Amino acid sequence: MRIVVIGGTGFVGSKLVHTLDEHGHDVVAAAPSTGVNTFTGAGLAEVLAGASVVVDVSNSPTLDDAAVGFFRTATTNLLTAEKDAGVRHHVALSVVGTDRLAPHSGYFQGKLLQEKLISDGPIPFSIVRATQFFEFVKTLADSATVDGTVRMPPALFQPMAGADVAEGVAITAVNEPVNGIVEIGGPEAVLLPDAIRTSLTARGDSREIIADPEARYWGIELEERTLVPADGATLFDTRLEEWILEAAAKA
Repeated sequence: MRIVVIGGTGFVGSKLVHTLDEHGHDVVAAAPSTGVNTFTGAGLAEVLAGASVVVDVSNSPTLDDAAVGFFRTATTNLLTAEKDAGVRHHVALSVVGTDRLAPHSGYFQGKLLQEKLISDGPIPFSIVRATQFFEFVKTLADSATVDGTVRMPPALFQPMAGADVAEGVAITAVNEPVNGIVEIGGPEAVLLPDAIRTSLTARGDSREIIADPEARYWGIELEERTLVPADGATLFDTRLEEWILEAAAKA
């Protein structure tokens, strides 16, 4: 099966390309660095020739309101090129809670628009909503740090390993389109402050972590289960503590 991975040189994309290659598929990593640009349309016709499946794990270059324009243009260009090439399955990586986060965030408005364009488009599709990645927990902590203190809302959080995200997307890509949304996540829901405390403590980071109901997640007010997948989600086994130990062993 020839599979084109848009964003195939990035964090998740490179893991996905490796996973699909290991399973014997003819996989192509497509990105601006390889001459393929979904925003301008450059290189799309050439890279999609003969492709059965296209997986889009690319992301907006900004996390603000400009993301709406990016996702509108890039997704429209990609779907049009896929129709011309006869692609039979479009897979896109999205985020658990996108519909709940969109009213409060320009970036998630862009992600929700991307999902709508795909669902209304001409290609059979599967949208994979994933929870946050273990690898980005420190970045989240940094974003919420003021005067050496991290304040986070006591909302539930169900993060997962980046490698498991790639595995979940790969499984979806090689199966039939669901023409809907599937959710994937980590093995258990924990409170955001507890997850951050575990991650920072393992790094020897002594910042104080405070559970603050007034705190925001990337500027967004959270309800208890905003970031948690619904019943029926596919949950992967890797726990945060196990991932931290494996990451430390590889360092």
